[in-house]
Amino acid sequence: MRLLHADSLIIHDFTGRAVPPYAILSHTWGEGEVSFKDITKDRATGLKGSAELSEAINSMYRWYREAQICYAYLEDVTLSPSLKPNDATLEQASFSSSRWFSRGWTLQELIAPPVVVFYSNKWTELGNRENLRETISRTTGIDARALDGCLSEFSVAQKMSWASKRKTTRIEDEAYCLLGLFGVSMPLIYGEGRKAFRRLQEEIIKQSDDETIFAWARNDAYGMLLASSPSFFEASGSFIRADNMGEDSQGQLARDSLPFTVTNKGVQISLPVIENQFSTRNRDEYVAIVLYRETGTGSTYTRYRDWLVPISAYRIPSNTIIQQILISTKAEVDEDYLGRSMDGRLVIIQPFPAILAPITFVRMVQPEGRYTYGSPHFHDDGALSIMSPPKYLLFGQHHEHYKQNPLVVVFRSSQGATILISVAPIPNQTMIATISSHNRNAAGRWCFDRAKHDISEHDRGRVVAKILASGPDTTPLSVSANVRDADHACIVTIQTI
Repeated sequence: MRLLHADSLIIHDFTGRAVPPYAILSHTWGEGEVSFKDITKDRATGLKGSAELSEAINSMYRWYREAQICYAYLEDVTLSPSLKPNDATLEQASFSSSRWFSRGWTLQELIAPPVVVFYSNKWTELGNRENLRETISRTTGIDARALDGCLSEFSVAQKMSWASKRKTTRIEDEAYCLLGLFGVSMPLIYGEGRKAFRRLQEEIIKQSDDETIFAWARNDAYGMLLASSPSFFEASGSFIRADNMGEDSQGQLARDSLPFTVTNKGVQISLPVIENQFSTRNRDEYVAIVLYRETGTGSTYTRYRDWLVPISAYRIPSNTIIQQILISTKAEVDEDYLGRSMDGRLVIIQPFPAILAPITFVRMVQPEGRYTYGSPHFHDDGALSIMSPPKYLLFGQHHEHYKQNPLVVVFRSSQGATILISVAPIPNQTMIATISSHNRNAAGRWCFDRAKHDISEHDRGRVVAKILASGPDTTPLSVSANVRDADHACIVTIQTI
């Protein structure tokens, strides 16, 4: 490491243990910044390539931790030297909204040093981390105990949540700025993008058996076990490790810490696996991720969407056992992967036949309850694709209606008729689709009632709708909806009869 002598302004190189006591500076980078090259006036001197840069970033947390004191310079905070720093004056000076609290690299610079002293842009002392700990905790979401250096008390998910709202200039630095916080090292590969954060999580897993690394939520993350960004953990600040789940030899819910590993196919892990058990109570002691089993694979699972499901201890079946399973860590889930489970299917609705009058998409009707569809994806050829709801959303007989909660898509013809396409799972079958046409504006509740009626008519063989043809001959045509259960999705085709 290099240290600048405060009196002589001479830069010294130190290696190994022969490092004198030193102070360290923290600030956010701005325009016109004085660089190391400016200080040395030597364009050939600096970080000597990627190896030295990698060493510096992997060592940065340790450098801040071993400093005697850290001076944090907040360039966007102004406090007159005549004012005494207190809650009122700091609020007036916008201390809590300083850019310093929103940057990725300053997280370790806040936590690692034994002492942090804050200064305004005029070098007026604002206070230190100890006497400002409550204000800093409210501003950053970091537990005040962590500001005292007690990091071992906090889970992976909690630490990730501290970085969830912080920004870095380079995408890769979202991961690299957290290396020291989690006590891991890894090579730096600028240009790898989001893969850096995935590699960080894999390195954490190699050293920690804390399953809260999977306790994140994001509504557009189908099938992903590992998060793509710290922002996925924004709501995970209260998640701690669950060390008491599963049945031991005496039939009690208890579990010692069990190791898990990253393989080339996913994460091999031993966890209590609870079949179709979802709690709806308000006071919950655990959260679970929702998995579905890949067809024909035995113990290979994939994460279903982004859900974190609350589970109360008293709702966990007494016979729950720990199973060793493989959870796929695919970065993205392709259509082939999505289509192999009835607990949520990719549904593709093909374009209407050209002979029919121009028909436009209006909306999807959201079901009642806790499940909501994502936005449909529109294809260039006029088709649209949607993820259907899981077949079993909640447990218990009083939630039986969720098993037949249809996917309802509303279209409208140029003549103003409402066209409903309904897709639903049927016991002992795959999926069925129905189509019906109505001369009315369809409200959500009516659409659902009508969709269930259409499904019951399907069982009786009456599945034909009447839709006007295009062109001068507007004779109503008989139209049916048919499902082809392909490997990658349920494909709904609209056909004239």
